[in-house]
Amino acid sequence: MALIKCIHCGAQISDQAIICPKCGQSTSTASTVKNNKTTIQIIRWGTLGILAIFAVLGGQQLITNHSIRESYSSSSKPASEKDIYLYRGLGSSFLCNSLAANVDFKDAINIAATTYVQVLNGRHGGIVKEAGEEKLTEKQLFAGAEYQIISGGLQYCPRDIPDNIKAKMEETRNNQ
Repeated sequence: MALIKCIHCGAQISDQAIICPKCGQSTSTASTVKNNKTTIQIIRWGTLGILAIFAVLGGQQLITNHSIRESYSSSSKPASEKDIYLYRGLGSSFLCNSLAANVDFKDAINIAATTYVQVLNGRHGGIVKEAGEEKLTEKQLFAGAEYQIISGGLQYCPRDIPDNIKAKMEETRNNQ
């Protein structure tokens, strides 16, 4: 155990102290450790959540061979408005939890959108009822997934969404 200076009041405190006994502020070392533990817990729970989603939504089809996946996809129902709402909420939740854990925005949205697209392809054959009866291209699926997830992020965790992304979303909405 070593003594360090409190970054708030300058008092000598133990490097193991969570808060300074003199000023009551948290120590930077303890905060960093606590933040790292929180980040790890959020990532673990997020990962478990995604695995649960795959289990519930038939994710086993996403990891089987191509021909089985194609036959499953061709016989599946298009994603309904209710399905899209569910996937949007799950993706947005993952995005917000990742951003709260200081995961880079680009990484967080890529993982969330990829999961969203995999579920749409695996469960619905890449067909979204509101978009017609044709299978959407990967580019269309990813664009739609990102739009849906970021829209949800703006609703649930607007302070965590980068300003340039907010501006792009506003521009997109104005052009519709």
